[in-house]
Amino acid sequence: MPTRLLLSLTCLLLGSALFYQTTYRAQACCMVPEDYLGHVGQAEQLALLIHREGVQDLILGIEYEITPDEGGKLPEKLTWLIALPTEPMEDDGYGLAEASLFEELGGLAQDTLVRHLPRPRSNKGEVESAAEATPEAETDSIELGRAVTVGPYDIQPVRGVGQNALNGLNNYLETRGFPTEDPDHMAWFVEHGFTFLCIEVKPKAGQPALPKGDELPPLRVRFETEHPYYPLRYSSQQGDFSLSLYTMTDRPIDLKRSAFVLQAIGWENTPGKKLGPYTRWKAPQMVKTKKMFDRWYPLDSMPEESKAMLEQEPQWSFGLFMGRPNPDDRPISGWTGDCFFTLKGQDAAPLATVAKVSGK
Repeated sequence: MPTRLLLSLTCLLLGSALFYQTTYRAQACCMVPEDYLGHVGQAEQLALLIHREGVQDLILGIEYEITPDEGGKLPEKLTWLIALPTEPMEDDGYGLAEASLFEELGGLAQDTLVRHLPRPRSNKGEVESAAEATPEAETDSIELGRAVTVGPYDIQPVRGVGQNALNGLNNYLETRGFPTEDPDHMAWFVEHGFTFLCIEVKPKAGQPALPKGDELPPLRVRFETEHPYYPLRYSSQQGDFSLSLYTMTDRPIDLKRSAFVLQAIGWENTPGKKLGPYTRWKAPQMVKTKKMFDRWYPLDSMPEESKAMLEQEPQWSFGLFMGRPNPDDRPISGWTGDCFFTLKGQDAAPLATVAKVSGK
């Protein structure tokens, strides 16, 4: 594939994330221990969503940046919190992917979702060069699921139930030395029976503390959900960050019926938007499964469990949704729901954010 266009796409995926990076004492997604003197921040969220017949694989990539206070040390552990509508499945519920998966998906997106327009020729018959693309517990108040260890992650599913659920979830965090969450921030998830994955990240073998700015291996979780889901609402206290969400669904996403969700995530690469003078974005495209795994799109870093899911269908609707979901003028805290997509032929997702989001 043309190197210039691949680099341009990479800039679009990563450029805004680096510009808008911020750091916070404690965040909804990543937390350092309560007594730690320093900050943890997140530059971007990278994810692949694969959805087929009510079962979803969600592969999450996250890059954190830990900044100790002056003269301080790096922490010995980090907690990563993920909210899901159901607990991960017992069989094949968890796994890891290689970080290179998102680079491979970027190549697939560049070759599949970018429309190349005819270029005018000069009088000498030479094609004019295109400009570079410009990216504009209380014990009875919680239920504990099956604990697992996956690579560097120790994962404990926690689901709030009953009247004291919010206190129970915070007690669970507090007893492990992490900051507690604002009850108002968690109330929506508890009301709708979500499961929280409390993921403790430990140092690499032989290391006394976490590295500063390590890129965690992407985590795969498989769970049941009628509508494709990406957990964004829980990131409302995270500040301004970048999102690049790849989707593979057995039916196309209904862009009209998912319009409020796309507006909420700040969808930047809308169909027809310019990448350069002679390139435009396409809407999600149907891609043959065999083509995704041939020599042009090997996707070698795809987890075997996810590959097996993809091989059950001859083709998939492949899309890329990029945006900044949580700017000051359009914060996640103003959402009425979360990032649930509606597929063609489906009833509207009942927990999708449906109101025009503005204000706090």
